[in-house]
This record gives sequence, C-alpha cells and structure tokens, in this order.
Amino acid sequence: MRLLNPRVENGQLALEIEAINGTGHKLPTAHPTRRAWLHVRVTDAAGRLVFESGQVDEQGRIVDAQGQPLASELAGGPIEPHRNRIRSARTPVLYQAIMADLDGQPTHLLLRGAGFLKDTRLLPLGWSPEGPEATRTAPVGTTHDANFVGGGDRVELRAPLPEDAQGPYQVRDCTSQPGLTT
Repeated sequence: MRLLNPRVENGQLALEIEAINGTGHKLPTAHPTRRAWLHVRVTDAAGRLVFESGQVDEQGRIVDAQGQPLASELAGGPIEPHRNRIRSARTPVLYQAIMADLDGQPTHLLLRGAGFLKDTRLLPLGWSPEGPEATRTAPVGTTHDANFVGGGDRVELRAPLPEDAQGPYQVRDCTSQPGLTT
C-alpha cells in the first residue's frame, strides 16, 4: 500500500490509496472465501480517531462507525459493490471473489460454482485485457473503475473531519508503518 497526495479540502482529508499486487496471480488467491480490504485510520494532532473505514469486530466482520456489522457481513446480506472511493465507514473497499451457482445465486461451495457474481481481487502485475487469458481471468464488477488495472488499484479517500479536529493528521493504512502525516 502507498498513501499519496494528502491534503485538506473543504473540511475533508483527501488522498489516494494505491493497493499494489506485485505477484503473478490475483490477490487474494485460492478459495473464494478469502478477501482483502482497505483498513484506513485517521487521527488528529491530539491522537484522537477522527475517521476509520474497514474496521472489523472480534468475529472478523467489517463494521460501521458505531461498531455494527455492515449488512453485507450478515448471512444472506447484500453483496458489497466494488468501490473506487471511500467516503465513510459504510463504504469499505473489498478485494474478493463471490461465486455464483447455475441459478445465479451466491455460493461458497466450489463444486456449485458456475461463474462469478463479483471478482474484484487485485489483478496480477502484467495482466492485460488483451492478454491470451483475459476473457477468462477478467475482473467482474469493476467496469466503472479505470484505476483497477494489472498490478493494483487506486482508491480515493475523502474523510470528513470533525469541526474541532486539528492537524496535522496521521493516516495509517493498517498494513504498513509508520503511515503518512499531513
């Protein structure tokens, strides 16, 4: 992960998050129940948490700002769409594959998988839509995201800041240290 171009604009912290896949396969790989997501924390000069997206509870479910699981985290809940922007704790960016059975319903059983409802796993470095296996390995559900390319994805973060928050702000992607200060 890389955090790029931090700035404060109109009461929001704005920056880009670059998720990088330097592997020769999609990330995460293997069984479709694996997923990865962006977990971003922003603190103010006093060390107070002023924004967080991608936080999980003790059961591994992604939660909102009040600590409640998102609807997509519950059994039978909706499929979280691919996003290229984070605006709140309710808009996480997930990299995952969700298989469909022959009836077009979600399934986690490999033997029932007939295709993908969603495949937003990070593409391998060097993947190209003109490649020999591009049709078979193409992402599903990312057509609106021109920054979702072979080798990674770029996501815009626009974190609303409380009026009483004071910079500089510390941004952590929760996967690397030490973060970014703006």
